[in-house]
Amino acid sequence: MRGTRGTWLRALTLALAVTLAAVVVWTRSESFGPGPRLLRKLGADVVRVQAMDGSGSLLDQGSGVRLRGGWIATNYHVVEGSASVRVLGLGEASPARVARCNEADDLCLLRVQSTEKEGPSGVRLAGPTTPGETVYALGAPEGIPSVISQGLLSGLREVKGSPRLVTSAPLSAGSSGGGLFDAGGRLVGITTAQVANGQDLNLAVPASQVAALVAQRRLARSAPVRRRNVCITDLGTTAAVSTFREALIDGLVGSGIGVDQDCDRSSAELTGEVEAWTPAAGRLSMSYGLHLADSSGHVIRAWRGHGQGLAHRLPGALAAGLLPRLREALASPGSVRNR
Repeated sequence: MRGTRGTWLRALTLALAVTLAAVVVWTRSESFGPGPRLLRKLGADVVRVQAMDGSGSLLDQGSGVRLRGGWIATNYHVVEGSASVRVLGLGEASPARVARCNEADDLCLLRVQSTEKEGPSGVRLAGPTTPGETVYALGAPEGIPSVISQGLLSGLREVKGSPRLVTSAPLSAGSSGGGLFDAGGRLVGITTAQVANGQDLNLAVPASQVAALVAQRRLARSAPVRRRNVCITDLGTTAAVSTFREALIDGLVGSGIGVDQDCDRSSAELTGEVEAWTPAAGRLSMSYGLHLADSSGHVIRAWRGHGQGLAHRLPGALAAGLLPRLREALASPGSVRNR
């Protein structure tokens, strides 16, 4: 009986010890939050970006975030003025080309040559954010890979006309172009700057701006044609093209549009080609078609042959009212300016 009781006490003591150890391990693990898991999950998707001058010397360096589809997002100021760019963190140093930039948003998309034909990969973009949400900055400050910091999201502010997320997550030199992530590993924004004299007051470009730049890059693909003309048809279609200037800027940085009045007015659509210029691809052209449809006011982007089709829906009454704007916008070549 005594032996049985001793065995039972020893078993109970052992069980309590195991339980307490498990509690201690669980508590210590939880105290770190999702940081270790995010490092494991996102480590390969946050890379170093190096900008080189004409002699091949290092001009500047920062971070980048690999997006789905093979794009790498970084800051414009990281690659500004560079003769070449390379990305480190994909197994080796890989040359990259600057595919698309938005200077106002301080964003650029890079394309690593070795991943041009890869399928969907990289991080997912987060949806709307909430002030007070915990976020995690991951980048390569001072060239040190996979450095993570934690902070809170304070909200959205406008900086020089462009939206910026404000966060208390610490950033250091070289963090520019890195990712700001939520607890699920979704990209909230691209870290871009520190506020001068602001303690733990840092800025990031919202993920929505990244998504917009990716969409613009897709829109920018077109066939190399050298003609510039706009074919004006009926009043409704003519007025609908008053938004063509904005549609063009949304997809390409245009060098100018010429107007051709000698068109078949029985046509129900406006068609033509415009020569344009992009920093990455040089001169190219875009085919377009503009249709008057319903009153949704929605810009539709669709492929048209080897070029790019654009359709803008506009109500007839509004179309007539916009005709003066159309004549002004398309009065002469150069009305669409580089930006």
